[in-house]
Amino acid sequence: MRQAPTKIKNIYYEHYIGKEKEFLELLFYIQMNNNIDEVISAIDQLKAIRLDHVSTERILFLCEQSLPNEGHSMQHDDITKQAEDNMMAYAALFNQLEEVTSS
Repeated sequence: MRQAPTKIKNIYYEHYIGKEKEFLELLFYIQMNNNIDEVISAIDQLKAIRLDHVSTERILFLCEQSLPNEGHSMQHDDITKQAEDNMMAYAALFNQLEEVTSS
């Protein structure tokens, strides 16, 4: 812990003494997502509610809420493309029908 950055030390000493397993989970999350500032922001939000509201589960929940949901964006793009394809198919169908009815 002596070599850890000051921000990490502060989080540990303020909220995680005696909760080392939770702290390791939080450290792993920070490492995987490279988002120490978002974690600190989430902690500040939780402390504003109540000091004892700070927990790894709540911190991760708030951080996940602030992340862009890339999967959702991809799904939206797929749906939009399918809708456009359907509209083009309908347009082609109606154009053919107009040609057939005008003959």
